[in-house]
Amino acid sequence: MFKLNAKLLLKNRTLWAWPIIAVLLAVIFGIYGDIQSAGNSYSFMLGVGDNMLPSSFLMSSVLGFFLLIAVIGVPFHLSKNLSSERASLVLSKPISRSDFFFAEFAAVLTVVTFYTLFSIAVLAVLLFLEANIFPYQLYLAILLYIPLYFFVIYDSIVLLMILTESYLASVLIAYLLIAPISGFLFNAEQLLRFFGWDSELIVRITDGLSYLIPSSGAVEELFFSVNRGGAPGGEVSLSQMASGVLNNGFAAFDWQVFGFTLISCVPFFLLSYYLMRRKEL
Repeated sequence: MFKLNAKLLLKNRTLWAWPIIAVLLAVIFGIYGDIQSAGNSYSFMLGVGDNMLPSSFLMSSVLGFFLLIAVIGVPFHLSKNLSSERASLVLSKPISRSDFFFAEFAAVLTVVTFYTLFSIAVLAVLLFLEANIFPYQLYLAILLYIPLYFFVIYDSIVLLMILTESYLASVLIAYLLIAPISGFLFNAEQLLRFFGWDSELIVRITDGLSYLIPSSGAVEELFFSVNRGGAPGGEVSLSQMASGVLNNGFAAFDWQVFGFTLISCVPFFLLSYYLMRRKEL
């Protein structure tokens, strides 16, 4: 089942846009851009016209775009697998619903990781040829960031798709509603204090809820916190996503927040599994 899902995902034409755009961007920046080392082992500067931009500005936009392609393209595969015709055909073989469920997640994460590695390889060739650098900490950050952020979003999509049986609704709700809510819950204490609603009861409730929703806010925090020096309530714009690791190095990665991210995904994952076991297909 895993091999079948992986093959189908690699044939997904929507996902082909990811590697194609990665190569095109590398060619464009290689020809028209001026790439220079930033003097450390994990970032670089990109010349655009008369200006030099930090790598975080470029990478946050590019990585976000690749994630959007994955979020749009991958769930369509699941919606097909959950259709009555496909599910009946697959489950008529000696495949349990547990195999069906776990093989889906394994194949999706494997393919997303594969495309991430491909993008890293393209970037590595570009930076080596143009600036003679190999920022391995940057590559490690990308390799962790894209699959982790995607898993958080996809965890929500799977549950919503099982409940609604709608590909479009599941993607929109997960990406445009659940992700922002998780970001609010993760930073609820600071936000509540800002509005003067900092009672201990409300803070505890929001803190508890943050463990129940896959936290895209926590993934972003992994790359925000180092950049702002850990100062609570520090101002960070969306364009600075991933700049903490990119500017300060992978060694400063917050493994406690990483653990929280995985824990926050467990409730939706288990509920999806439970509903999948009982769903009529």
